[in-house]
Amino acid sequence: MNQRPPQSSRVAVVGGGLAGLAAGCALAGSGFRVTLFERRPYLGGRASSYQHPGTGEVVDNCQHVLLGCCTNLIQFYEWLGVESKIRWYDRLTFLEPGGRASVIQPSWLPAPLHTMPAFLRAACLNFSDKLSIAAAMAALAPAMPRDTGETFLTWLHRHRQTEQAIERFWKPVLVSALNEDLDRVSVPSAAQVVRESFLKSAAAGRMGVPTVPLTELYSVAGDYITARGGDIRFRCSPESFRAELDKVTLLVSG
Repeated sequence: MNQRPPQSSRVAVVGGGLAGLAAGCALAGSGFRVTLFERRPYLGGRASSYQHPGTGEVVDNCQHVLLGCCTNLIQFYEWLGVESKIRWYDRLTFLEPGGRASVIQPSWLPAPLHTMPAFLRAACLNFSDKLSIAAAMAALAPAMPRDTGETFLTWLHRHRQTEQAIERFWKPVLVSALNEDLDRVSVPSAAQVVRESFLKSAAAGRMGVPTVPLTELYSVAGDYITARGGDIRFRCSPESFRAELDKVTLLVSG
């Protein structure tokens, strides 16, 4: 049976990135008094924005997208009431130098074949590229691979992916979804994106793009925590913690 914690129950959350915000909101919504410590002067972590000194425009530090298969993140947006600030696309457009576009979109075929007609027509990839990508998809389809410490870039080379396939297909998809270079992405993480977005269903592969700056999107999570009696402390760097019998003491910035 779920019981709300007593009012004196306090929780410290270290880090105001997406994971810290999700944890802080879940705890605050369950009745805990949350204090969130963030060393930067803003929330969002790597999913944040800054004001360009030359133009004054607010610029995201990286293009962050989400896919229809990101069900936990979508639920988090719905929880905060910012789901309307995500614009959804059923088509993925790949642009080449010079402006030629190739569009990957679902067809009438059932999953996992629903994108095959568009994939075969994609002009940005030649026959060798498509053959190597299809072979890699077939290797990822049966089951999730185990984490052996191998990076996905090494995995791609081991599965004989062409350099053009890596540059024009694997990098645009996975760097956008995971915000990390392929030589730092684990094989299971990349495989989950591929399996969920390209092989599971047409809805799972829809791409969502925020219509507002990322800092504006995630600052709502800070408002959610403070509205429930919590506290957000910026420019605070937790250095260590000490566990005692009846409490945990957190040392912050000396």
